[in-house]
Amino acid sequence: MSRRWVVPPLLAVAAVASVLTAAPASARAPADDPTWVKVSMVNVTSVRKTVLGWTPARFKAARVAEAVPVKKVRHPEFPTGKPHEIGKVKGKPPKVTGVPKTVGRVFFTRGGRDYTCAATSVSGAEQSLVMTAGHCVYDVVGRAAVKSLVFVPGYRRGEAPYGVYAGKTGYVWNHFTQHGDFDFDVAFVTVHDGLKRDGDAWEDAGTLGEVVGGQGFTWSQKDAQVFAAFGYGTRQTPGYCAGPSKTTAPQRRYGVNNQIGIPCKLSDQAIGGPFILKYDAAKKMGYVNGVVSLVVTADGTRYLSSPYFAYWVYVLYANAGGKIVEQSTSPSAVSSPAVSGSPATGGSRAHR
Repeated sequence: MSRRWVVPPLLAVAAVASVLTAAPASARAPADDPTWVKVSMVNVTSVRKTVLGWTPARFKAARVAEAVPVKKVRHPEFPTGKPHEIGKVKGKPPKVTGVPKTVGRVFFTRGGRDYTCAATSVSGAEQSLVMTAGHCVYDVVGRAAVKSLVFVPGYRRGEAPYGVYAGKTGYVWNHFTQHGDFDFDVAFVTVHDGLKRDGDAWEDAGTLGEVVGGQGFTWSQKDAQVFAAFGYGTRQTPGYCAGPSKTTAPQRRYGVNNQIGIPCKLSDQAIGGPFILKYDAAKKMGYVNGVVSLVVTADGTRYLSSPYFAYWVYVLYANAGGKIVEQSTSPSAVSSPAVSGSPATGGSRAHR
């Protein structure tokens, strides 16, 4: 398989056996880089109006935001072939007994219509960070950020048990916004403090991370992994699956050449949901290491497909307000307070 980028030096494994509460004084986010794009979403004066505008009926009526191919994707050589194993996967699929409350749905408007994607809260310095697919934050056809975006953790059948959080700022990779390349279909969104319905009134829900927590985050891990993936089996009910990773066949319409996937019966309602490593079923926490970008079928098997999380995803995460760690040469991770231990390291895609 041909590769299209070179990874800068990777970063050290954080001390995730204990709680990572702050970055070291010498740690800095990667420098501002024209390879990522920052887009404004809901300003603070419009938060209440935006949140109250999303009624349960409107939530239920929103359609899933399927990937929209761009006519001309700037992309080098495409290999051909079917999904295949990318190494001997050790370990059994993690035990999954339910969906973590960090997982929910983002709702937004695009082209005058309401859409929705799965998403998750992730650990960040300000406890207000959400991850989803890039096309759920930026419209590659209209060349603009989506409008009126809100995140609803724990969403189920029109209900918002932990509140509704309006998007503040979105962060997307430039190669996705400019060329519609779904190998870079990842986005992070900072959110305002939430609002929660109490009868006929709305009250402050607080900061996202204080209410539902945030999944840990990891990048540049080895190809062969066993993931738990979360999303929605239907538009209204959350679901999950678990299994070993495979490469997915190139998807020419979307410029896909470097994605990994896991077999899963979830439908396109899972788009935007997380791939999680080292998932702890008791704590319902682990390390995000992928996001559902596409749902593809090969040889009668359905796969949830994610961009490979190389160093560039960390750059996006750090500039969006994620936790920062020191530079080194090892695959790395940052944790939420609820995550202990680090993901398996070694065998990372240094060529990526």
